[in-house]
Amino acid sequence: MAILGLPLIKSDTLFIGASDGLFRALDIDSGSLIWRFTGLKGNVETRPVISQNKIFFGAWDANFYALNIKDGSLAWKWNNGQAGIHYSPAAVIPVYSKGKIFITAPDHYWTALDAESGKEIWRTNEHQVRESIGISEDGNVVFSRCMNDSVVALDANADYPSNIWKINAGYGYDHNPSMMIERDGVIVFGTKNGLLHGINAITGAVLWPILNWQLNYQYCDPDFKK
Repeated sequence: MAILGLPLIKSDTLFIGASDGLFRALDIDSGSLIWRFTGLKGNVETRPVISQNKIFFGAWDANFYALNIKDGSLAWKWNNGQAGIHYSPAAVIPVYSKGKIFITAPDHYWTALDAESGKEIWRTNEHQVRESIGISEDGNVVFSRCMNDSVVALDANADYPSNIWKINAGYGYDHNPSMMIERDGVIVFGTKNGLLHGINAITGAVLWPILNWQLNYQYCDPDFKK
């Protein structure tokens, strides 16, 4: 079985899902099995996130899981109610903040779940998001790249989908998974069209797009000017 999942290392333990219906915790030094969860009905390709003594991830079985990090037992699982596996929250890398787990899935919904119980705090399809998400360094803002041009910032503290800003970043139609990273006030993400974008995390202003051929020239020629 292929191992498509992205590993996560915490202290001396590696956590990873695979295509055999298992999610494992392994000793990082020896590779020996610490525990395994056998309740999956589909493969795992995402990287999990850890918080509150739980590990969170989605799988291609339409479910999103929370396991107890100590022994791999199921804390809770959540399903978006869609029939079939194609709307599974499986490709998105979840983010955590303020007691909430945030995901965006192929059903175009943005969802906030209570990390302790798995209860839905809010869900919205206002922005046509899909498998792209990020969290600010301070944990106060959650971002997503929409399927057509737009980037949206919501308040991570709110118990409803509270918009902070929404801007047109001009990247066209794009639904490929692309996680968003914020550092020092700049959100960075890529697109299938060969663009790397930088956006002001406070205002949403587009700071720069860089074409992939420009990146190649910059790598080869330090004096290159766009």
